[in-house]
Amino acid sequence: MDSRDLTIQFFCTLMEEANGVSFQFFGDEYSMSWKDFSTLLGFHHRCAIDVEYVTCGFQRESFWQSIMGAPTCAQPCCNDIQHPTLRLNHKWVAITCFPREDVRIVRVDELRILYVMVNKIKISLVKAMIRQWLENFQMVGPIECTSLVTQIAIGLNVLSWAKISYIAAPRLKIDEAYLVYGNMLKHAPDGSVIFFFPDYVNEIPLLN
Repeated sequence: MDSRDLTIQFFCTLMEEANGVSFQFFGDEYSMSWKDFSTLLGFHHRCAIDVEYVTCGFQRESFWQSIMGAPTCAQPCCNDIQHPTLRLNHKWVAITCFPREDVRIVRVDELRILYVMVNKIKISLVKAMIRQWLENFQMVGPIECTSLVTQIAIGLNVLSWAKISYIAAPRLKIDEAYLVYGNMLKHAPDGSVIFFFPDYVNEIPLLN
């Protein structure tokens, strides 16, 4: 069995319950509370599970306007985010926690995550991640989240006897070349790196 098969097995049996989740590995069923599953994914035990409760002050339209400067939030796109750190953080969150075909669109969950970053609120993404997995999983095409599912299996000690072959394909890296291709960075004539916004005049020279 390889890590792709392990991930398919996990997703095919994954179910959201009132107080947590249930799933299977190698025919054995596991049932875990939200808190325990959050810790298994690597979130700190003090991170809030009920994200909507701790972000009751979040207003989608007003927050989007504050980070973009536009009055509408019809179809937010990460390239419209003005703050360079928030813009890069969205790309990381979308690729790592909510992988999908087009990560440029800012989902409501991701916009709320940017809100907690700005307000320094410690949260766990476990519920949003489970919803994303249940909505987007398909048996055909690329299988995402193999590393996270393998981490879950290792945390439950179910791989101690199994022979798992891991995916050998190179992993996507967000490096300078990636950011240049994504129209976030460019090079000055002297070789220095500049952060910029498409269609905006302001440019931010970056330290080497």
